[in-house]
Amino acid sequence: MADREHLHALVDSLPEGALESAQTYLKAIQIWPPKEPEYPPEVEQHRKELEAKRDKFLKGPASGTWAIGKKQEPRLLRYERT
Repeated sequence: MADREHLHALVDSLPEGALESAQTYLKAIQIWPPKEPEYPPEVEQHRKELEAKRDKFLKGPASGTWAIGKKQEPRLLRYERT
């Protein structure tokens, strides 16, 4: 568990070049938890539409076959929606 004394010691041990970044971050978390950003109504509407499309897609029946390629990357061999 972090306490103020430990955090002060961490700050004291930071290299000089990291101080500005640390200060910026510490200022950013003065309000915790951070507030959700406010978006214009059209952005919120678009987000809701995309979520609905995603949910419809994920709930639909589907099947597929995956394989691991020579370079260890997953490859979709077959995908079917019924």
